[in-house]
Amino acid sequence: MRGNKGEWSEIYVLLKLLHDKLMYAGDENLNTIQDIFYPILSIKRDSNVIYNIEGENNISLIKRDGTTLHINSSNFPEIISDLFNNISTSNETTFEIPSLTNILDTLCISRLSASSHDKQDIYIKFHDIRTGLINESGFSIKSMLGSSSTLLNASGSTKFIFKIDLNNISLEATRNLRAGKEVVTFLLNNGCSLNFDKTSNNIFTSNLMMTDYVMPQLLANIILIYFSSRNSTLTSILEIIENDNFLNIPANYLPVFYKYKIKQLLVNIALGMMPATIWNGNFTANGGYIIVKETGDIICYHIYDKNRFENYLFNNIKLDTPSLSRHDCGYIYENNGNHYIDLPLQLRFIR
Repeated sequence: MRGNKGEWSEIYVLLKLLHDKLMYAGDENLNTIQDIFYPILSIKRDSNVIYNIEGENNISLIKRDGTTLHINSSNFPEIISDLFNNISTSNETTFEIPSLTNILDTLCISRLSASSHDKQDIYIKFHDIRTGLINESGFSIKSMLGSSSTLLNASGSTKFIFKIDLNNISLEATRNLRAGKEVVTFLLNNGCSLNFDKTSNNIFTSNLMMTDYVMPQLLANIILIYFSSRNSTLTSILEIIENDNFLNIPANYLPVFYKYKIKQLLVNIALGMMPATIWNGNFTANGGYIIVKETGDIICYHIYDKNRFENYLFNNIKLDTPSLSRHDCGYIYENNGNHYIDLPLQLRFIR
């Protein structure tokens, strides 16, 4: 099979968790919390195969037709090390790992990654040592072994449309400017105003309003700050939002109000919300996130520890500029005598 670093990382997570038989929680700074962990009972990547952990080096593989295979996992450490080295050192966008062919066949793995239409990449049944209950949850996998992952990809649905008051500025003066930041900065520096009109997709607007009615406007302000300054991280942009305080929030609520709204949105996007799909408020990745660190260590952020998960997302997300030409945005255009600019929303992990 051929895949990129993120796709091979999903196989790495499966093998390492089957070997380790537990996963540790992480704090908001990606550090392992040694005294919070989840003993794993079984793992499922899709509906065709379940991997039950039976003992020290014994895994039972149950196929959809009820057939059971018993696998000796004593050689997993060598396989895991080989996989990690291949992922870490490859300079190719996509690559094969021939040495993994046998184990992929043994584990009945027919594809490297889960469907892109799902938030969850893996299902894990584990023993919650705090409640004593057995829990099965879906987790999304993010890898730090390759290029930084996205939380929200730019698309035709995630464009924010701003109406421009040109303030007698000639459009000719913007012809040679690069789309996006140069255009926005020039307009604002020359007294023009950019007023949020709407998003490019009504479903996305409604999904955002599921978190908060003012969320479209709040995100529009965040996008405008990003495209008109050198600020890209959510932490730095929210400081500016708080100073402007466009909602006139009372001073005693100001240190937490805007952050709280954005943290709720980040969790919703991470675990359930898709921009162009009507969202019912449910989380599909109802367990949380599994992170593959650069060291090869694996940590998880379980929805049980919601505050820690929120802080991790908030502290590790930045805005990013996708290909403006591919997404057809970042330039001034005219519609019914009015002038507009579309700016995309893309959220990416800092690492």
